[in-house]
Amino acid sequence: MMKQIHSKLEAVASRGVSIAQSLLRVAPEQAAKVSTKQIPQIAGIYIWRFHADSLPAYVGVGLGKNGLFQRIASQHLYSNYIKSVLRKAIVAEFGVDSKNGSVDYIKKHLSLAYLPCPEDEPSVVGIAESILIYTLQPKYNKDKK
Repeated sequence: MMKQIHSKLEAVASRGVSIAQSLLRVAPEQAAKVSTKQIPQIAGIYIWRFHADSLPAYVGVGLGKNGLFQRIASQHLYSNYIKSVLRKAIVAEFGVDSKNGSVDYIKKHLSLAYLPCPEDEPSVVGIAESILIYTLQPKYNKDKK
């Protein structure tokens, strides 16, 4: 029984690391050039990076019905949605307007890379997110968790 548990843990951890590594290999696109119409409505993981130095700003996942589209297009890049942790952090640090100012900041200073993931792996995507946050310590992930 314990051998099966260990084997399953190894497989899940290995898949999480593989997803994290794959995301880091995706070429980022400047946020101002991201077409929200192209963001898929499936589960996945994404990373925002600063243009200037490619340091990680925020790592997140898009799960549920509209996946990546919901998180990226409908939250981070939609000025009327003001509950985004990323945008709240930008407002707090730079004193920009919580609606258009924070979205403008993202478009001017950040790049985005995302990786759609199979729908049967939402928990593994969450593990990949945790690995990336722990390893990269993105500036705007709350509590670095």
